[in-house]
Amino acid sequence: MNGRQTQHADHKYIEALLQNNRTLIEEIYQQSAKTVLNYVLKNNGDQQDARDLLQDALMAIYEQAKRETFSLNCPFDAYLYYVCRNMWLNRLKKRKRKGVTEMSILPSEDNSDVLTLAEETTKENRKQILFRAMFEKLGESCRNILSRNWKGKNLKEIATELSISYGYARKKKAECVLRLTKLVQEHPEYKGLIKA
Repeated sequence: MNGRQTQHADHKYIEALLQNNRTLIEEIYQQSAKTVLNYVLKNNGDQQDARDLLQDALMAIYEQAKRETFSLNCPFDAYLYYVCRNMWLNRLKKRKRKGVTEMSILPSEDNSDVLTLAEETTKENRKQILFRAMFEKLGESCRNILSRNWKGKNLKEIATELSISYGYARKKKAECVLRLTKLVQEHPEYKGLIKA
């Protein structure tokens, strides 16, 4: 979604997530927990699945909301519902379970904005999960160098901290990035995530 569209009044919930406003976050849980629970229970899940799903969906929305271009232009509850729905369908697919009961709890108005935004959020979340999983497959030295670099440390600082030469740190970082890229691109999910 781009920032050109008008923000919905529910953007306050996005701000609440970004600013860790406990009052509004609690309101989100109170308004959404029962709906998510009902959906998951009717679709091969249990209460723990629903709690985990709601938490994971809010984290995915939080990550998406950190982007400067993010703008909520639809009701927050509809957006959260569709993010949960998409994430749950992905989880069921991985579990190889069938028999999903489609359940719409939203008005029959045009939901194209909310569906698009939810799809973008779900796709970004899947990319992050894949990236983190492949990052964990790297050796400890690669994870160490890359994580320090991503936290803003330059290679000279990293070399000093790890008692290695600057030249070796540069070479190792390049090798690690190449290895991580290869792991991500060779994963079966990667092709589905890059399709527009």
